[in-house]
Amino acid sequence: MGTSSEEVAAFFSDLQNLEALMPESVSQFEATPERCFFKLGNLGRIGLERASAANSAELIGLRTVDNKPFAVELHINLSPVAPQETQVGMQVQADMNPFMQMMAAKPLEQFLGHLLKKLAERYATN
Repeated sequence: MGTSSEEVAAFFSDLQNLEALMPESVSQFEATPERCFFKLGNLGRIGLERASAANSAELIGLRTVDNKPFAVELHINLSPVAPQETQVGMQVQADMNPFMQMMAAKPLEQFLGHLLKKLAERYATN
């Protein structure tokens, strides 16, 4: 990605910015700098907030608000490759029963893939 890890971390410091990365399957997006809420297909309404203990220029932590629809932590890893180049990876930890995991795994994987694609597109022109 053609930008610094500090710039990507600054983007994620205001969760209102996430609206620019959302796929068309997301509806009812609402946000403040600290929290965002949206409906993702059949998974229902999801709220994310920054996990304050895990935010730096190398790691951004997000978690579900009130663990609804289930407890999820999203870790966005930022690895500087060069002064204006950053490698971004996302890791999800979710606490859900096997039935919910079967239902949620594919939509979550597609959602995260879309976020990464849109983030790369956003910074490709910089």
